[in-house]
Amino acid sequence: MDLSVYLAKIVGIWMVVAGVALLRNPSYIKEMAADFFKVKSALYLGGLMAFIIGLLLVTSHNVWVLGWPVIITVIGWASFIKGVLFIVFPDYAEKFSEWYLEKVNVRVFGPIYILLGLFLCWIGYF
Repeated sequence: MDLSVYLAKIVGIWMVVAGVALLRNPSYIKEMAADFFKVKSALYLGGLMAFIIGLLLVTSHNVWVLGWPVIITVIGWASFIKGVLFIVFPDYAEKFSEWYLEKVNVRVFGPIYILLGLFLCWIGYF
């Protein structure tokens, strides 16, 4: 099986589940994010997880093409960069959290995650 198709299956399911969670429980997600950003150890571990996932995606799938596989590459790089910023620059993470909690409407990201996830699942499974 092609690595891009395999990763499309994994990332697609993750995005659909995350999108449904954002739509189903927007106030819970915001409350959880507020709690998460207050705990420095949780913030560090979250950054570490994003870093590791991003690093795995970037090192295994750094594919820059004009086609759907670039979606996985961009997600990998975004995760990698977010992880680095949260680990190395925790002040940035705190400022990001303030912006996120004030400005971001999680209901907007839910449908975007679901559509992108369904597209990747369609590529991966069909």
